[in-house]
Amino acid sequence: MRAPGENSTLTVARVRADSLRYMTQDGSFPYSVLADLGYRAPAQQDRGSDAVQTLDVSPELIDVLAADDILLLIDAGTEDAVAQLRQNPLFTGLGARVIELPSKDFLFGNVLTARALIDTASQIGG
Repeated sequence: MRAPGENSTLTVARVRADSLRYMTQDGSFPYSVLADLGYRAPAQQDRGSDAVQTLDVSPELIDVLAADDILLLIDAGTEDAVAQLRQNPLFTGLGARVIELPSKDFLFGNVLTARALIDTASQIGG
């Protein structure tokens, strides 16, 4: 497994049928695992509250997702939304490495989910 590069950033975003949102570093399960490995959210995503777990992102403000790596958690049935996001020039212009994972397997946590996230971390960062 590779550790994250120094000062590298990671966005965890969820694609739902009705929205795109990012997971906050201090309030979401995926980040509770990834932060322990040294991954950090970009500064523009800091909302200063553990109570806030997700924030919706409008198509015009996709730059809030800007990071070295983006982990997209994909809801079932959102293939069209993912395709639109991947074709959005604002998203492609971020220049991030993007990993897609099914949200049903990674959104909420237990030991097996944490282990799967750790295994996935070997594909990102570095």
